[in-house]
Parts: sequence; structure tokens; C-alpha cells
Amino acid sequence: MLAASTTVTDVIGAHPFITVAAVILILLFLATRRRKTGKPQQDQRRMFTGSQKQEAKRRAGGRCEHSSMGFRCKQPGQHADHIFPWSKGGATEMSNCQSLCARHNLQKSATVPSPFYIHRLQRRRGRYFPAGVNPRVEWRLGRAH
Repeated sequence: MLAASTTVTDVIGAHPFITVAAVILILLFLATRRRKTGKPQQDQRRMFTGSQKQEAKRRAGGRCEHSSMGFRCKQPGQHADHIFPWSKGGATEMSNCQSLCARHNLQKSATVPSPFYIHRLQRRRGRYFPAGVNPRVEWRLGRAH
């Protein structure tokens, strides 16, 4: 039992493991706390227009643009998808649009693509995009076309 005149520093000094435990708890709290980095700047327009969806399908030859194990999906492209998700700051522009089947669009969800994924997509697009259409992916606001 502690005496009425006992202070916190008396307890901590007498029990150094309490100090260590307190420091560990504080460090764990700080490490797991979500930092407020601010919301990414978002395009004012969320959805692709009907003409943009049709253009994405035309550019993709009517097929889903997803590729796995070197083979392109044979399903028709049904969804106009943001390559770099709109919710993460991706632009609603043709250079950030890909035509995906329903399965691959729902599977992708709001996943941010890796630089390797974008590189492979740009290379594939060079094979099936119509002549004169730039296959380059650009998702950043103000730079997209």
C-alpha cells in the first residue's frame, strides 16, 4: 500500500520497469497513430463521360486491358477505370483511363498501380492502340491529357 505522501516519481524511481513499460507504450501509440497528411487533391469530375468510355473501348479494341502471366484478358471491356484511382488523386482523363471487364475492375478496386504495372500497360498499349494515339499513362492533375 502506498503512503499518502508518495509521489509518481517515487513509484517510478522504485520500479524502473514501469518507466520502460510507459516508454514502450508511448512509442507504440505514436507508431500506430495515423498521421493526417491531408486529402489528395481530386479532379472535380469523378465519372468518365459516355464518349470517354466509348473511346477507351475503341482504343483497347473492345477488350479488357488487364494482363496476367503475359496474356491479355479476352473478356469485353465493360468499365472505364481510373488506372490511378480517383480517390487517391487520379485525374478523370483519357491518359488515366483503361477499359476493364467487370471482374478485373472490381478486383482492382482502388488499388494504386505499381510503376512496373504502368510500364507494362504502356508497352502492351503500343501493340493494340490505334496509330497516332499516345499509350502513355499520366494520372496527375494538370499533366493528364
